[in-house]
Amino acid sequence: MVVVRVDLRHISDEKKLSYSDVLWQYVKQDFLWRINNAGLGKVLWLQKPYFATGEKLAFYYVYGSPGGRAEDNGTPFDVLRNIIIGNAGLNSHSDVVWTNAELSKQTAKVSANERDGSDMQPLIHTWNLSAMCDGGEVPFAVRLERLNEADAGVPMTKNIVFMNSFYGDADVCIFSPESRLGEQLFEIMDKLELVSDMKPYGDAYEILKRYSISGRQIIDIFKVRAKNKPKTVSMHRLEQVYGYRSYAYMRRRWERYCKRLTRQQRAYANAGWEETLDLILDFLTPVWSAFCNDEIFYDDWMPELGRFLG
Repeated sequence: MVVVRVDLRHISDEKKLSYSDVLWQYVKQDFLWRINNAGLGKVLWLQKPYFATGEKLAFYYVYGSPGGRAEDNGTPFDVLRNIIIGNAGLNSHSDVVWTNAELSKQTAKVSANERDGSDMQPLIHTWNLSAMCDGGEVPFAVRLERLNEADAGVPMTKNIVFMNSFYGDADVCIFSPESRLGEQLFEIMDKLELVSDMKPYGDAYEILKRYSISGRQIIDIFKVRAKNKPKTVSMHRLEQVYGYRSYAYMRRRWERYCKRLTRQQRAYANAGWEETLDLILDFLTPVWSAFCNDEIFYDDWMPELGRFLG
């Protein structure tokens, strides 16, 4: 058995960080190391790149992807629990001892209008744990939410060099809202009123309400997609989308789409067609203009403000 003990107080002094911050980050790294060591790193994506000390560590479980599991209604929670707490092999190499505290499970619900279950509300687990490390106890909370592979986009990867030298390093997958939003917006601009359903509008609105977005990354995605669809690169198409605000056909399609949504998804749809389209256009107009005119665009979208901050 090899257990490497790390001098966290030395790291705290060296990095000029508080000891409590270093301790929590060390415990978080142990959690991520166990996930990657068990081969779940490709299906458990962090929901954002950075988490503050004590913040709930939020993951998406990307189901339907290679390596995914069918257990627990699409969420490998029992598998994850065994990896963190019950894996003797991993425990023998770690100086962090995990114990179970509390589990809260939100049951998935299927809309009666969706026979195939594709409208299933994301099943969410919240898991409160306790980690014993360096002679102290660290409260640690995890949130696990299902995400269909079709809605996941392409993840970012971030290389983590673990404080514990025995662990080495690992590439961690992180959900990229830019990847998903870029695909949906290009679909809107490419298909216009012939878009197969209104999901691209709904998804785009939800992302813009939840996440900060890099305008530059969206333009990069547009450039890749436009290689096969050069006719889409047109400011006239943006003018057409503006006309949809008073277009009865698109409004009816939006209303029919909203009726199929789960209660959780309706929280975004309740904004109405005009507000939904207005928010999308507030984002899309400067980005699409820069894209069509081959201009540089560095501003970031702030969801709490509903606008770009340059």
